[in-house]
Amino acid sequence: MMYKLIPSIIIMTIWTFLSTSTPIMLGMLVIMLALLTTLMSMTFLPSWLSMIIFIVYVGGLLVMFSYFLAIQMNFLIKNNMLSPLLLMLGTLWLLLMMTYTPLAPLSMTNSINHPTLLMTPMNSPTTIIIALNLLLILIIVVFLTHLQHSPLRPNK
Repeated sequence: MMYKLIPSIIIMTIWTFLSTSTPIMLGMLVIMLALLTTLMSMTFLPSWLSMIIFIVYVGGLLVMFSYFLAIQMNFLIKNNMLSPLLLMLGTLWLLLMMTYTPLAPLSMTNSINHPTLLMTPMNSPTTIIIALNLLLILIIVVFLTHLQHSPLRPNK
């Protein structure tokens, strides 16, 4: 059940990125994605790598949170009309994932902490989700710093 629930929650969290516009909410969603990715990678590969990745995410986001809270104190949150559609798509995705039967995870006796174990075919979804998570964070940071009047640029 856990192997079906965590990827479903990750996909629904990514869908909520489409309905948010505030940097604070984007930061909260990135922390949630990092936590869920850490949980998913810990279920497949018992290693400290997932914890180290989570600590790096949280360390970087704490700096961003303090900066955004100082700048965006009176920011009004806009209501987005995509929210009901995203909720229906998320529910549909969760129902589809409940009927899907993935491969059985590696047992604890067969798991060896080698660097090549991360690249096995069974762990490729975890590796892809970690890579997509990093790409999404890169796109968010570029978006926040690219605009002329973005929170990370001084006003002229």
